Amino acid sequence: MKKIFLLSVILPIFLLAGFFVFMDSVRASEYYDTLPAECSNFNPRDNLTQDEIFWYDGERFRFSFTPVKTFCTSWKRFYYSSFWVDAVLQQLWVKGDYGISEPSFGFIDDPSDFLGFAINEERYFKWEAGRRYDTYLSANFADARYYWNVHNEFESLIRRGWTEEDFTEGATVSIYTFDIQFNRRWNLKNFIIDFYYLPPQERIDPVILIPGILGSWEVGGRWFIDPIFHTYDNLIEALIGAGYQEDGLLVDEPNLFTFPYDWRLSNTTTAELLRVKIQEVKDITGKDKVDLVAHSMGGLVARAYIQGDDYQDDVDQVIFLGAPHRGAPESYLKWEGAYFKGTYGVIQKYIFQIEAAMNGYFDLVNYIREKVPAVGQLLPIDDYLKDKQTDESYILRDYPENYPVNIFLENLNNDGNLEKLKQRADATNIVSNIGATSTTNYIKVITDPNPADNKWLDGYPEDIDKNLSSLETGAGDGTVPYSSANSLSSVDMIEINSGNHNELPTVAQKDIIEILTGERPENYFNDKITASFRRWTIFRVYSPVDFVVIAPGGRRVGKDFETGAEVNEIPDAFYSGFDSNMEFVLIPNPEDGEYEVELQGVSGGGEYLFAFDFIDEDQPERGAQASSASYVLDGFIDSFKIDFFRASSSAEIESEIDFARIIELVNILFERGEIKNQAARNILTVDLARLSEKYDKIINKDDEEDKLDKLQLKIEAKLIERALDSFESRGWITDVARNVLSANLELLIDKLD
Repeated sequence: MKKIFLLSVILPIFLLAGFFVFMDSVRASEYYDTLPAECSNFNPRDNLTQDEIFWYDGERFRFSFTPVKTFCTSWKRFYYSSFWVDAVLQQLWVKGDYGISEPSFGFIDDPSDFLGFAINEERYFKWEAGRRYDTYLSANFADARYYWNVHNEFESLIRRGWTEEDFTEGATVSIYTFDIQFNRRWNLKNFIIDFYYLPPQERIDPVILIPGILGSWEVGGRWFIDPIFHTYDNLIEALIGAGYQEDGLLVDEPNLFTFPYDWRLSNTTTAELLRVKIQEVKDITGKDKVDLVAHSMGGLVARAYIQGDDYQDDVDQVIFLGAPHRGAPESYLKWEGAYFKGTYGVIQKYIFQIEAAMNGYFDLVNYIREKVPAVGQLLPIDDYLKDKQTDESYILRDYPENYPVNIFLENLNNDGNLEKLKQRADATNIVSNIGATSTTNYIKVITDPNPADNKWLDGYPEDIDKNLSSLETGAGDGTVPYSSANSLSSVDMIEINSGNHNELPTVAQKDIIEILTGERPENYFNDKITASFRRWTIFRVYSPVDFVVIAPGGRRVGKDFETGAEVNEIPDAFYSGFDSNMEFVLIPNPEDGEYEVELQGVSGGGEYLFAFDFIDEDQPERGAQASSASYVLDGFIDSFKIDFFRASSSAEIESEIDFARIIELVNILFERGEIKNQAARNILTVDLARLSEKYDKIINKDDEEDKLDKLQLKIEAKLIERALDSFESRGWITDVARNVLSANLELLIDKLD
C-alpha cells in the first residue's frame, strides 16, 4: 500500500456546492496565521478524539468527533494544487481503504475558510477539547502514477453507482496519529461508514433582538424593549412558539434575548455595548456564536459591530428588518427643525420635549443635535433635498454639498466595510414596500426664512408647519425609502408588501423564524396590536411631582401613593416610572369619560406643569390639548379632572381645588414654618372661609346674577393674592408659602371663568 498523505486536498466546488450547517455543529472559531500555543506540544502517542463517526448525510461524507484534548490541523496551498493539508502538525490522519487506492482524508468545518486562500499561505485550525464537531470529509489520493486527483473519491464512487451495500462491504475508514520520527501509527481505529446517522439536535443558536430608535425605555433603573408601542411583542411570542426560551422567564436554558439600549447615544457607542451583550449571551448559553434580528436603527447598530474593528467573530446570522442602510429623509425633519411626523412622531416629540426641559434645554433642536446624536446618524447619504427655483421648479441637490453630513453611514457603506459584512456574517435583508407613494423620499426646500432660530440650516421644507406638500413621496415602508432599505448588494433579500415600518417585526415573523431555524412555522402571532393603534392619550408632568391617572372605569396607572409602588391596571398603558424628573403616561385607544389625575409633591415640592394631549392619526383635527401649572407642597396632593370625549374633540383640565382646600394648605404651611406669623394665618383663614361660603353657593350656577357674584369672588381672591405679597415683604410668610397659595388661588380663579 502506498504511503498515505496527510489529511487532504479538496476542490473548492466541493466545499461550496450544497453546503449546509447542522444546528448542533460547533465551528472552529477562526483560522490562525500561526500555530496556536495550545497545539505546540504534540505527542503522537496521545489519543486525540473520541465518539468518532463517519457518515453520509445524503449529499456529503461527514466526520463527527469530540476532541479528548485540544489539537490543531493546518492547510497550505501549493502552486501545483488547489489546496493541500500540510504535514507540519502530523496529528490526526484519516485513511480510507476500499480496494482501489489508498486515499488520505481530511476534514473542514466551514468551507468559507478556504476563501481567498493564496499560494503558499498556511492556515491553522484549532479543535477544542470537549466540544462536538460535525465536519465535512474531504479527500486527496494519488493513483498508481502519483497524479493528483483533487476531489473526494468516496463521492466519486457514489457518482459511479456505488450503493450503501458497496460501501458497507468494501470500504473502511481508519484514523490514527502518526509518529513521523519512527514512521509509526498510534491510536489506530477502524470504522464502517454509517448511512443512517444524524447528529443529535441541540438547541437552536441563541438570538438577540435589537430594537430601533425609541424602541427601548428605562423604567426603575432597568431597560426594557419597547414597553410603549409593543412593536416586538408578537415576534417574541412567535419565537417562543417556535421553541425559543426567553431570558428572564426562569427557564433553564434561555436562548432568546433582547438588547434594549439608550437610543439617544451614538450608534458606535451602542455597538460596543452590543459586543458586551453578545459576550454575556455566549457565557450564558455556552455557544460561540449568536444570531441577530435587528429592526430599523438596530440594523445599523448590528452593522457597526459586525463591520467594526472590535468584532469577535461571534455572529452567525444577522437579519435586518427595515434597516435604513443609507438613511431616511424623515430624520432631516427632526435634526434640522425638530419636526416630527405622524402619531409616532408626535409622541416622540412630547418625549423629547420632556427630556429637553429636564436637561435645561429650551430649544428642542439644540437638544436633539447635542444630546441625541443617533438622530443625525439616520440622515441619508444620497441626494434627497430639492432646491426651489425661480420658475417654481425643483432641482435635486448633490450630496454632500450643502447637506448635513452623516460620516457614520458613509463609513458603514464604503466598499471595504460592506465587504466585511458579507464575509463576517450570513446576512438576510427583509424590507417592506407598501406603495409607490407611501414614504418620504425627497424634501423640497427653500432658504430658511428665519435663520436666527437655528433651524433648517440646510433648507426649509416650505410650509411644513401648514401642510406636507414639501415632502415628495415614493416607495418604502412608510418611514424608510425602499432604495435605502434595499441597498445591500449581494445579500439575500426578502420583500414584503404588507405592514409598515413598525409592523414589519410582526408581519415578517414567519420569514424570520424560517431563516433562523430552517423550518417555517404554521402559527402566526398577532395578539399584541398596540403598534397599530392610531389614537393615544398622553399625560405628562414636569416635576417635582409624581402622579396617577384614574380612567373612567376606575382603573389606575401611575404611582400608588399609599404603597409607594407603581400601578398599571389599564391594558397596554405605559407609565415611565417615578425615579426621574421625566414622568408620563401613555394610554392607547382611550375610553371616553371623566379622567381623574392626582399629583403628589416630591423632593421638597415646587412649581409644576401638568399637560394632557389626545392624538388621532386618522382624524388629526380631533386632537385635543390642555395644560395646567401650579405649585405644590412636598407630600401634598393636587387633584384634577379631565372630561374627554373623542367625538367632540374636547378635553378640559379642571382642578378640584376649592377654598376649603386652600384653608387646609394654610394650616399645613403654618405647621411647617412657611407661615411664620400667627396673625397672618388668622387673616388668611378668616378671609378664605368667608369666600368659601360664597363659592359653594354659586360655583355650579350660571345665570346672570351669579356671573356677577363670580366676578366679585374673583376680585376678592385677587386681593388675597396681593395680601400674600405684602405678608412676604414683611417676613410673615416665606416665598414657598406665597408660591403655593398664589398658584392654588389662580387655579380656583380659573374655575370661576
